[in-house]
Amino acid sequence: WDGDSVGKYSPLAKDIIAGSVEWRTQYWANLTAAITTKLNDWGHEKERRIVLHGGLIDFTDKDSRKLVYRLEDLEGIVFGMNTPTADRLKIMRIVHEKCRQMGRTSFEFSQADYSPIKRTMDVTPLTLLKVG
Repeated sequence: WDGDSVGKYSPLAKDIIAGSVEWRTQYWANLTAAITTKLNDWGHEKERRIVLHGGLIDFTDKDSRKLVYRLEDLEGIVFGMNTPTADRLKIMRIVHEKCRQMGRTSFEFSQADYSPIKRTMDVTPLTLLKVG
């Protein structure tokens, strides 16, 4: 991938192999921008993001990526475009039961989808299974 049949390296491969400080700096800047930049459609949200990067820690085991949170700190869940239906339903049932146990009467579920016509991310409330 980094050279041709006679051993000539591409300009990018030369920088990587040489350990170019400029290449490394630009790589990390691009990675940081990619994982921390929000689309304008989501700009109004006050979300918190946690980015797990496996540079020093192995996150291949799913249990190593689980986080603990307090349900009362969440107003709702927006499912991403690629969340499988079975996973959405499972999460909704778990949250519904936890809310029932806590006496909580409101929790919003929504689905995010990209609209190629409008070229925007649309969020649609999911109301078939509603808390409260």
